[in-house]
Amino acid sequence: MEKFIIISTIYVVIMYLNYNKVKKNKKEMLQFKDSISRFTFIQFSFGLYEIIQNKFDATAFMYRLMFSHLGLASFSLIRDFLK
Repeated sequence: MEKFIIISTIYVVIMYLNYNKVKKNKKEMLQFKDSISRFTFIQFSFGLYEIIQNKFDATAFMYRLMFSHLGLASFSLIRDFLK
């Protein structure tokens, strides 16, 4: 449970930082929303597949969802940091 709280906290912080970065630019905000919704849909599809196979684990699903969102959000932050 401790791992989940730490990763959730990191998730909230990085998503907040990325949101503050893109909220001023309408085009970047649309791209961010589009990317997040695409990755969320993909993770829900994999979750549904696991439900069909009776292998679904809610904690693993939340980890996958958070890590896919973190990858998207941290990409633009790291790109700006390296410039």
